[in-house]
Amino acid sequence: MIIKIIDSTDITIESILMDSLGEKVEFTNGCSLILVDDDGLFWGTSPYGLDWACNSHEGWVESVFKWLSYWNDDRDESGVLISDEGTF
Repeated sequence: MIIKIIDSTDITIESILMDSLGEKVEFTNGCSLILVDDDGLFWGTSPYGLDWACNSHEGWVESVFKWLSYWNDDRDESGVLISDEGTF
């Protein structure tokens, strides 16, 4: 399932995440998330292939929102924010 991100705090995303428990979801910003409990964790991958995990218990939706918001900004492969002003 691919989820289009318009706003990472969108209530629609929360409901889709809850409905997608047990599945892999992909986001239009390049992130993917496997919503299968793995010893108390959900695992995801950034647009650059960096692994990420969050607790699969209470508060996981907020953690996912923060992670998606982070990668919604233009970042390089190390996560550094890319400036619109360019490099010197």
